[in-house]
Amino acid sequence: MMNQEPLGLSWPSDFEDILPELLREWGVKGQVYLQRSLGGGRSGALVYAVDISMEGYTGQAILKLEKVDSSRNQEKLESARHAAAVKDAPEFAETHLPRVIASLTYKNTLALLSTIAGKGLEYATTWEEGRFDQRLASIELVSHSILEDWNADYTLTEGAVPPRDLLATWLERRILRDGGSRAYKFVEETCNIPKDTPSIFFDGRWFPNPLAFFENVVELPDRLHLRAVIGHCHGDMNGRNILVSKPKDDEQSFHLIDLAHYHSEQYLFYDHAYFELSLLLTSRGKCTPRQWDALITHLHRGPQNQERGLQTDDLGLSELIDAARTQMSSWVERHEANRLSFMESQQILARVAAGLNFTHKRISDESRRMAFYYAAVNLKEYIELHQIDWPKSGVEFVIGEMPETALPEHTDVTETAFSEGSLPFDGPEGRAALASIPQTGAQPEHQGKTINVRSRRAHWYAAIALLCVIVIAAGVNFALRDFRQSDRISASQTNLGEIVIPSIAVLPFRDLNNTQDNSFADGLTIETIHVLASTGAFRIPGFTSVFQFRDNPTDLTYIGERLNVEYLVEGTVRELNNTFRIEVHLVRADDGFLVWNGTFRESLGELFIVQEKLAESIGVALSVPLEVDSLQLEAQRTKEPEAYEAFLSGIANLAQGGQGIQRAIEELERAVSLEPEFASAWAALSIAYNAASKFSLSFDDSVFRPAPFFRKSKAATLRAININPNYSIVRHAAANLYQRELQWEEAERQYRGALISDGANHRAMLDFAGLLQTVGRPEAASDFLDRAKALDPFNDNYALMAAWLDWQETGSEAAVEEVERIFLESDGVRDLAFRAYLDQTVQDGDLEPARALIARCETCSDQFYDRAYSLLDSAEIEPIEEIFERYKDDPILSYQFLYAFGGIDAVLEAYQYNGLISWYRLDYFTVPWTLMSEIGSTSGFVNTSEDIGLVDYWNDYGWPERCRQEDASFVCE
Repeated sequence: MMNQEPLGLSWPSDFEDILPELLREWGVKGQVYLQRSLGGGRSGALVYAVDISMEGYTGQAILKLEKVDSSRNQEKLESARHAAAVKDAPEFAETHLPRVIASLTYKNTLALLSTIAGKGLEYATTWEEGRFDQRLASIELVSHSILEDWNADYTLTEGAVPPRDLLATWLERRILRDGGSRAYKFVEETCNIPKDTPSIFFDGRWFPNPLAFFENVVELPDRLHLRAVIGHCHGDMNGRNILVSKPKDDEQSFHLIDLAHYHSEQYLFYDHAYFELSLLLTSRGKCTPRQWDALITHLHRGPQNQERGLQTDDLGLSELIDAARTQMSSWVERHEANRLSFMESQQILARVAAGLNFTHKRISDESRRMAFYYAAVNLKEYIELHQIDWPKSGVEFVIGEMPETALPEHTDVTETAFSEGSLPFDGPEGRAALASIPQTGAQPEHQGKTINVRSRRAHWYAAIALLCVIVIAAGVNFALRDFRQSDRISASQTNLGEIVIPSIAVLPFRDLNNTQDNSFADGLTIETIHVLASTGAFRIPGFTSVFQFRDNPTDLTYIGERLNVEYLVEGTVRELNNTFRIEVHLVRADDGFLVWNGTFRESLGELFIVQEKLAESIGVALSVPLEVDSLQLEAQRTKEPEAYEAFLSGIANLAQGGQGIQRAIEELERAVSLEPEFASAWAALSIAYNAASKFSLSFDDSVFRPAPFFRKSKAATLRAININPNYSIVRHAAANLYQRELQWEEAERQYRGALISDGANHRAMLDFAGLLQTVGRPEAASDFLDRAKALDPFNDNYALMAAWLDWQETGSEAAVEEVERIFLESDGVRDLAFRAYLDQTVQDGDLEPARALIARCETCSDQFYDRAYSLLDSAEIEPIEEIFERYKDDPILSYQFLYAFGGIDAVLEAYQYNGLISWYRLDYFTVPWTLMSEIGSTSGFVNTSEDIGLVDYWNDYGWPERCRQEDASFVCE
């Protein structure tokens, strides 16, 4: 018999490598007949209807071909999700879901073969290829059946959940990754919209910024928490993944294919929202901005409202969408009629999530802008539904080129904050509000600006110019008011203890090269912790807590109990010929059972791929799907191998504190010399300089001089900002700079930005808590300290500050005992611990408790003994002026000590010096809050507080509880 040419479509050239392997591994008899294309999937996948004869199966089937980075993991994940979907709803699956026949991975290619239920592919076509009447009938059936049949076993959340939790779950935390996801980058860099600006303006109308909503820029009331419905979710339900059939008996049927994104337990209505936006973008991807606006507004206001600018086909398109929405409404009325407001909110939020998902996708910029606008319009519907007081200040948003036509009737230029009042410019509050708008040259050009609400038409300029002034004033007022009320980052991002997620501790990697310097392995450990923590899928103890087990191998069960985690990651690193062999084990903490292990061999420049594979492998092992992007990791680091190695060594030494800070500076200086465009290294170097200025009394065996470190820290921060101001570590460095420069408002904004970008950045939490304590907000400071402690529970720096704040607010004896423990055990914060102890014990002039504490210290250095005893000995024999002059730059000198032996004048002199000259030393301790009853009404305290900018901050952000305005001045008690 003569050789026959392959039948049907040609095999795709991009997947030629896998064809011989597929034929051999599956035992294919003859060729794979590609009948027709069923469209494409995520990441460039191709989907075909095929005819195949192979071992165990013959007939028609669906073949999916996809390029993936970790194909074997992807194969297991997709197969498992297909199997889970069938198992979760067997009756629905028998008719509507595919069954996996075979799968194969070869190099970086995945092939997945499945078959649909029912009478076969010859009667099926993709939904988007059908006639309008077929599409309308089938979408009603699909929408109805997904809710009634697939989710017949739906449940409700046990309690009410915040609206942002729904978004985070639907988006699988993809937009939470250190602010570095494609959605964030696109909106901030391409659309020029800062994620923390409250609103956007399109064609003279305001809309809430969905990223600002997600980032908790405006604190939402608890009344918005809702009981949500949970069920089965396809996750990628579009017109290509729905096959519709019309058998001979005219009974309509459908099949859902490609279950790679299936979730057994997910908040419902997301499939409907995803389908809706997919249909809109597929059908109207090339329309003008005006046409897109008209269509989305029409859907928002309902089919009974005919919008100007609609195209003829838009009415048919909206009819398809309305058919699906009607089925949702009918289901709610049948099953959850007493929770209509919850159900409506969940449906609207699902559409917001779908819009952000498509903003995140690798599609055209124009389509991503359209998706973002879709999210904003639906979010505005949600805000109006619940009468949320949302700031109207923001920046202009552009979908595409707007035609120069007459102003459409539906454009409401007067849609501003008029109904909620405005802020006059001629009062002190108005001037303070305007002055507080951040205008730093280090930020992107658009940052912090309030857009003028305007039309593009010349004949509207004069009228709208007057409106602009009022709108700006109102926007500033609402922005400031909401920001003052927002003292907390969303708990879903930072307070991991409230979310039931797997807990994993990454133990320090062991360097098998037997080098004395373990800093490279330590740095790799810190990076691994950061990558896993940044996914938001796990609770990960910080490096300080896990590093205590590096040199003291202990029973794994004990480590798990101490760290309060379910799983432990152990790793080893070995370098050979510029290639690193990294072996990792994931074990259960309670019994040491090996859950997963893996070995990676990569060059130093490819360690980002190792981090991605490691995180995703752990996710697969624990059935927690992750999306880690090695390119994004690399973007925040560097591709220069030696510079990255120096960076790893630098951050490891910085984490050790003490003398490690000097080594960290040396390594980070080497990193930026090798790669001058390394933003994260510049930021880390700035933080190291800043740490040296706080904790070093000597450097390079010489007397420490802070001025050069201030200058270097500032220069390093500005270099990092110029390269990329949006990384969390860069924002952290910028916040430290502004705080050191006594620019409290800008420092707070940058700290919040750092924590929104990276909710696991516990070092930024500590520094932010320091700022909050300094400005008189101890409760907010304690909140951030509690979050930092939860992320790094054995970090004595966090524990010390938390104990000191506890004593300051409550006088707790337990807090004093905790300070004693930290002083005796932790060399890194010993000076500040001793200062805190003096504050707590020397109030009546009794120095014996302090002497006794020093005597108990077995690890104190001779230098510390000399300094501390000398201070105590001098108290009763030298004038306080001489003592202050000698110890004014020493962190162990406390305000209570000065008050006990020098009175109010000594305290005020120290406050002035500490606030204006030696701020770098004290951080938390700059303002003598424990002595307010003695000094709070003195001119010295009032003048110094004004000089260091606290009064300006209080005027803008609200006065602390201990202080009140009185006549033209103020009093603190």
